Amino acid sequence: MQRSGGAVILMEREKIENKITRLAGGWQFHEIKARKPFDQNVMEFLEELSKEICTDAKTTSSVEARAFAFWCRKNHLNQWKKERETDEYSLGLGMIFHIAPSNIPLLFAYSMVFGLLSGNGNVIRISQRTLEESKDFCKVIDHVMRKEKYKDIYENNLIMTYEKDDEITRELSQMCDGRVVWGGDETIENMRQYSLKTSARELTFPDRNSIAVFGLSYIKNADRQEKEDLAYRFYNDTFLMDQNACSSPRLIYWRNEDSISEEESKKIREEWWQTFYKISEKYDLTPWKASKKYEQICYEIMEFHEIDQVKRYENKIYVSQLKENPQSADHYRGKFGCFYEYEIKSLDQIDKILERKIQTIVYEGIDPKELAAQIIRSGVKGADRIVRAGSALELDRIWDGKDVIGSLSRIIQIK
Repeated sequence: MQRSGGAVILMEREKIENKITRLAGGWQFHEIKARKPFDQNVMEFLEELSKEICTDAKTTSSVEARAFAFWCRKNHLNQWKKERETDEYSLGLGMIFHIAPSNIPLLFAYSMVFGLLSGNGNVIRISQRTLEESKDFCKVIDHVMRKEKYKDIYENNLIMTYEKDDEITRELSQMCDGRVVWGGDETIENMRQYSLKTSARELTFPDRNSIAVFGLSYIKNADRQEKEDLAYRFYNDTFLMDQNACSSPRLIYWRNEDSISEEESKKIREEWWQTFYKISEKYDLTPWKASKKYEQICYEIMEFHEIDQVKRYENKIYVSQLKENPQSADHYRGKFGCFYEYEIKSLDQIDKILERKIQTIVYEGIDPKELAAQIIRSGVKGADRIVRAGSALELDRIWDGKDVIGSLSRIIQIK
């Protein structure tokens, strides 16, 4: 495709324009200049966007939208800015092309924030599957962007969607200075057929899996309030996104370092699952979700010999008790309240499943530094995050072991 002065020529621009649906922003296929990370105007825009989401009648009723508004609040972003104050001479890359996933509707907005804070303009493609769930949210973004003081942000950003179209994806990939791809392994493999400029950077966030490690003695000694608090936090880690998030645990390891008897161990775990079940009663388990969950557990029982038995807590929770330590956590793919449990004596027993696909270890009643030391000692390739229960879904500037903002900006070295 021909270009003039770094921009797509008018005829080709119109061809693309006719195939996309604009949702927010006003980028017109021009070259985008980089700005300094944590630009003051960007920080003010995100602060105002956070407040607008909390007052808009449609978005304020959405748990996911309110969670995003809380995430991009001023104090949180200022903390990130403070952590990067040593990078005085830094600049964004220019234009970042984002491919949002199809299983988490509002993840595109988080990706946009990363791009903005890095000092870039952003072109974001939303999946057609999440379009209906994203429209109202995009209207709020567009409303704030259109304010006169954010004119520059409006003109250098675009949120849009289009049906699968190789020409558009190829052209935007060639234009961009960086590409961010969220999705399954297949999505990322597919995107790699669209080449980038030799100077462009790419960040990929492929399919990942996560586990939890709970201290059995901690649960045994916890009082009722502490157990309910843990259950509530673990509910947020799992049910809030139907266990679709890469950081939502499915497999739970119970560390029994104090030689608690088998009978007592079963009792402790049963009491905790009962507590968790009571918290999870509020979960909206639709007939479709229930049928998919049942179908998945039936398949796993037939396919995987490690499953000893499955305990059901009504239809809300299925707990597969494993009779041996699995070789991999990857094939346990339950959603909508499917969990798998196995008891261990020491942390080195989880080494074999910490393959590259393991992203997060959620812990409670375990020393996180002990976990980190074990990972380093064993030299495994997996586990990029160790977080306390309740924090699994908190998207940070360090994600999948990568400094996202640092990767989408450049440092000007002075010697």
